[in-house]
Amino acid sequence: MRIRKIAALLAAVVTLAALTSCTNLVRLVYKDGKYVDARNGVSYLSAPVCFEPESVGEEYAQYDKTVLYTVGKLDPKMYLTEAYEGIGSIYYSDKIELPTLETFGAVSAYICISDMITIQTGEITDKNDVQTLVSLFCEGEEATLPSDGTMSYHIKFVSEDYPSIFYDILYVEHDSQHNYLYDRSTKRCVDIGRAMKEYLPSDEDLAQA
Repeated sequence: MRIRKIAALLAAVVTLAALTSCTNLVRLVYKDGKYVDARNGVSYLSAPVCFEPESVGEEYAQYDKTVLYTVGKLDPKMYLTEAYEGIGSIYYSDKIELPTLETFGAVSAYICISDMITIQTGEITDKNDVQTLVSLFCEGEEATLPSDGTMSYHIKFVSEDYPSIFYDILYVEHDSQHNYLYDRSTKRCVDIGRAMKEYLPSDEDLAQA
């Protein structure tokens, strides 16, 4: 009987803590296309899908039934994120102008496969190679993304100017000579040929992932 009473007490404490946590969250309301934090005088916009959090921090705010979290150690009045497991939105202050890939200042990139979970399969650490990819995408002739790609990866660009945030571009393999970078936000697609080949994992690497 005593064990049951202790268990019931602990359950009540956990429930109370959860309710208290929810009560302390900043409440957002949707108004005129923005998510408004009246308490702090901040309005957020939903970021394009190419922007992803590098890490999800503490609970901070709530909109309807959706809990929003800090993005790494960034100021929550600047950026928030939904719980992120391959999908999830970033929200940013309407005082911020988000960068393009060209102005993002990418210095490295992670190569990932995303399905139910995201798995890193490679990394580009040479800043010159990263900038070459950015230039190929931003300055190359626009192409049509083929519907019969053989393999796809997420190239998550990293910037020192925008810490804790990735700029995610889709890389789609088609054949030995034609392979594409595709921005799901702008719908821009460019054939970059074999520029990524040296960084892609082998079949053996993929089998062990």
